[in-house]
Amino acid sequence: DNDGEEEDEGCARFWDLDRAFATFGEISNTFQLIPNIRSYNALILVCALCRQSRSATQVFEQIVRQEKVASQHTYHLYIFSFIRSNDIQKAFEIFKSTVEKRIKLKSETLKLIIRKASKMGENEICEAVLKVLREQHGEVHAELKIYIKRGIVDYRTKLK
Repeated sequence: DNDGEEEDEGCARFWDLDRAFATFGEISNTFQLIPNIRSYNALILVCALCRQSRSATQVFEQIVRQEKVASQHTYHLYIFSFIRSNDIQKAFEIFKSTVEKRIKLKSETLKLIIRKASKMGENEICEAVLKVLREQHGEVHAELKIYIKRGIVDYRTKLK
């Protein structure tokens, strides 16, 4: 699903965090260009690929400071950076903040959180995210029914 907010991969294809930040700075300083959300998304992607969630947070904070509107895809990449860094608690915090702000995440993002939480034995996170997946997207995808069968999530009693 391309919502027009996908990132320009650039340095992310090479997983070169230092080069990505250098290029970002050079373009901004040399040409006096103001980065758009796609540029920030590219930075967050390379941070995620390099398992640098702190750097992803710095980029996200810059988005907020610049008063840019973080897209659904931006949140996906930001959450992905914490999943890649095995920090399911922080990914869940970001998820909860999007729910509070009434930001609808992609089902792909919600499934990422559920998969990682399941692997880490965080059943309460699985249940909470699965509930939102069902509320926002109207269904539980077939692959998630596996978690229900394994007893990780109790679909019938917890998600009514």
